[in-house]
Amino acid sequence: MKLIADLELKNPLAIIPMKPKKYNKISENMGYLEDSVFMVDLLTMPKTKQGYRFLLTVCDIATKDFDMEPLKSKESKDVKIAFMKISTRPYLDHPYELITDGGTESKSDFHDYVTKLKIYHRTSLPYRHNQTANIESLNRSLVKIFFAYMNDKEVKTGKRYNEWTDIIDTVREQLNKVRRIDPPKETKDEPPLFNEEIPKYHIG
Repeated sequence: MKLIADLELKNPLAIIPMKPKKYNKISENMGYLEDSVFMVDLLTMPKTKQGYRFLLTVCDIATKDFDMEPLKSKESKDVKIAFMKISTRPYLDHPYELITDGGTESKSDFHDYVTKLKIYHRTSLPYRHNQTANIESLNRSLVKIFFAYMNDKEVKTGKRYNEWTDIIDTVREQLNKVRRIDPPKETKDEPPLFNEEIPKYHIG
């Protein structure tokens, strides 16, 4: 696989399914429209020399397209900037609905920003991991790849290696090719109109 060759790894994706199921229960309940519903999460990673400690991940529930952006802090203003950067790349557009957990990083500046874009922002219930299964599945794949890369570097050099940001561009490009699924052509789903009277944070 090209991703493995590019990263010079033995086989970091060996235990990651290369042919995912067509849809799971969450995506079936959300509808199959591309750029309709996104999930967002924040991963804590080893601190790099440049100070990056977190990774913002965003995925499209319908197509499994995703993008990610490294962060030095998880303050809401920084998460907002990272989300803006993701929106400038070709992998994801602005969705109708955005699902996050209830962390402070998804409130304040970030919430105000997505609301101004008329994106419906709702939060998942605490400890209900099945509600965020899509993004957690992506996160597991990313963690396996990044840590396999860092472990391989440590084996070769005999020194601790935390520079997971080295391979972000390669992982983004190659893993999107592996994950991408096309929604059924016969679907006629359309996202509902944005309701500005929604509560600030919707639970569930």
